[in-house]
Amino acid sequence: MESKELVMTNSLDEVSRLPLFLEEIAEETGMGMAEMMSLNVALEEALVNVIHYAYPQMEEGKIVLTSAWDEQSRTHTFCLKD
Repeated sequence: MESKELVMTNSLDEVSRLPLFLEEIAEETGMGMAEMMSLNVALEEALVNVIHYAYPQMEEGKIVLTSAWDEQSRTHTFCLKD
């Protein structure tokens, strides 16, 4: 199982890094454009919710998005930790 990690702070500016992260994964795994775009919308929503609601105002935090790809089952697993 191959995995990748995107480490961010809890700033809304960090959300702009998500599409590039997903593009890299899509290129490496053969994920289609429509699937990647749908995944981007879902993960962006989750990430924005964490940024808005998981931290008190002005408190800096670390958010880690991990993607694991299982070639045999052709399955992606994403984990968002704050």
